[in-house]
Amino acid sequence: MAQNNAMVRKGKCLNIGNCNKANSKEIVDVNIGEDFVCPDCGGDLVEVKAVKSSLGLIIGGIVLAWPLLAQASISS
Repeated sequence: MAQNNAMVRKGKCLNIGNCNKANSKEIVDVNIGEDFVCPDCGGDLVEVKAVKSSLGLIIGGIVLAWPLLAQASISS
C-alpha cells in the first residue's frame, strides 16, 4: 500500500453490511492523486484525521514522577 504518510490520505468505508473493510472498521491508506474510494467495494471513503493521544504523555509523566513521589512519602 502507501509508503510515505505525508503522501497518503486515511479513510474509512461506511458501506457496512456490504464491505469487509467497512465491517471491520479498517482504516484504508490511499495515495494522494488516487481516487478516494474503498479498494474492496469501490464506495466513497470518509477521511479520518490522525488523533494524537495524550495517554502516552500521562503514563510517561507518572513514570518520571514516581521516584519523586516515593521519596517524598519516605521523607514525611
